[in-house]
Amino acid sequence: MLTVYLALVVFVVFPYLLVLLRNLIWDLYLWQVKEYRFDRIWSHWFVEKGKGVRSEILTLVKIALGTTAVYYFFSPSANILVIALILSFTISWAEGLVFIQKFSKGKFLRPQIKSLRNSLILILNILFAIVPFIFLYKWLSELNISTTTPVNISIADNLALGNFLPRFLEGRVIFPVEFSIVLFVTIIGLGLELLSPVVIAFGVGLTTPLAYIKRQVIIFNAKKKIKAQHKIKVVAVTGSYGKSTSKELIYQLLSKKFRTIKTNKNNNTDIGIAQTIMRDLNKDTEVFVVEMGAYKIGEINDCCEIAVPDVAIVTGVDQQHVTLFGGIPEILKSTYEVIEKLKPDGLVILNGDNEYCIKLAEKTRKRKKLYFSIRNSEKLEVAELDSKQEIRHKVTFPGNENIFVSEIFETQRGLSFNLNFDKESYVIHSNLKVIYNISNLLAAILVAFELGMTMKDVVKAINSEDFKVPYLNIYNGINDSKILDDGYNINPTGFMAAINYLDGLKIRNKKWLMTQGMIELGDERAQIYSKIAQMIVKKVDYLYTSDKLLVEEVKSLEPDFRAVLVNSVFDFPIYYEHLVKKNQMVLLEGPFPQIVLNKIYKETRL
Repeated sequence: MLTVYLALVVFVVFPYLLVLLRNLIWDLYLWQVKEYRFDRIWSHWFVEKGKGVRSEILTLVKIALGTTAVYYFFSPSANILVIALILSFTISWAEGLVFIQKFSKGKFLRPQIKSLRNSLILILNILFAIVPFIFLYKWLSELNISTTTPVNISIADNLALGNFLPRFLEGRVIFPVEFSIVLFVTIIGLGLELLSPVVIAFGVGLTTPLAYIKRQVIIFNAKKKIKAQHKIKVVAVTGSYGKSTSKELIYQLLSKKFRTIKTNKNNNTDIGIAQTIMRDLNKDTEVFVVEMGAYKIGEINDCCEIAVPDVAIVTGVDQQHVTLFGGIPEILKSTYEVIEKLKPDGLVILNGDNEYCIKLAEKTRKRKKLYFSIRNSEKLEVAELDSKQEIRHKVTFPGNENIFVSEIFETQRGLSFNLNFDKESYVIHSNLKVIYNISNLLAAILVAFELGMTMKDVVKAINSEDFKVPYLNIYNGINDSKILDDGYNINPTGFMAAINYLDGLKIRNKKWLMTQGMIELGDERAQIYSKIAQMIVKKVDYLYTSDKLLVEEVKSLEPDFRAVLVNSVFDFPIYYEHLVKKNQMVLLEGPFPQIVLNKIYKETRL
């Protein structure tokens, strides 16, 4: 008899465990993406209103069903409430089957269970789910169930719902074992699911000391290792946007003369910098190009404590991650930390096109240089030249104490321009095709000059180098379409610049925008989305996105604009395949899972 009851337990528990497993996988993935930071998780749940795999409506329904199940236990005469148990079981089965389908097809985001921390959090959650059912098994095994007592009830009577429900006998409530199992599993199953985010958070908090100790050991060793190399030059790159591109250009330019290493991808935290030092730094290294990122005040300072900058670049400041900082003043204060931590004879290089960088330049008394691109000019003349349809932009030259661009040409190779520095003018023929990359290249030029390269050597290197940048590269997509890849990262300034670049391509076929939208914009979101929506309506033909707010903003400006709302990130390839036609261009804005990218790209990206 015990075996029969255990089989019933397994049958009833299974859908609840499926849903719990789904939530566990998603929550672990989310914590990893948010770098196990409680502030970023808080922003995701309560500011960005991110729902993830959970439906807000179903969550409220489950709370109601769980409450009803508990009430049923204390009011067993209200047998109509058995509907709550049936509904709960049915909903869980439906969600579980959908999860199995998505997971088996690779349409479910999943974490990397490689680190000790991830494993400990996983084990904790498994124990949390198992413990209640251990008590259930113990209770069932201790029941005094006689298998020899004659039974005078027919099989048909046993299958009747009335024999499953609680009943009164001689003034006492009789709970059939089957009913007790189903009621217990329903309450516990719903409770585990609703509490799973709390348990994950508890696991993260519990493993934080272990992660902190490991982190501090790596950082300590990294500080010791880099301090032992007295001649190494550290170039720190920070800002709300343009960090990665500037870092890559600086690295590629300096590598022409120096033994140079850099932080990879978005490893721009203190631990990422420390790990790079431990892995890549050696006795021959001459320059270390370090990308430094932050989500709150003090984190740039922590990065600089590991690698003290000889040169610091501030690429620009905007509203990216404003929900975590609290406002632009806090972002400026955080950014200024890299200037404060400069070595006494260090140089800070700032983007003169950005109003906030100008404020930082005015604030500091340290040695500084600014760079200005075409966008900073008040006078702009456009003229078409010869049969190549090159475009020349004439711009006033503000002075010679910094670095300025006086002319920009669009050529088949890329952008060419006149570089003005120290009363001299140099002609640059780069392979860069996006106008805002000139700004990033100017920063790289100033760094190279500061570290000892002559301007002639710099110009020669640029004119012969095919720079590779992580943004706005064009690839072949399915359906013989073209993909303008801006998926490495996403921020307001880069988003709008990418739309402008797409518009500037002057292609005759339809232009699409594919994005999941932006996060951590706080109160600035409405204002930023309003600007972006205006650009989309004017410069893009179609939009498909999983960001409901972006669709609403676009529709408010142009009700007939073709804006498709995608329910799941994994549905993007389906829409792409059916909507995007031959020779049409798709601007891919912001990161997407690799499984999604594999289905829309026709070729391997570099």
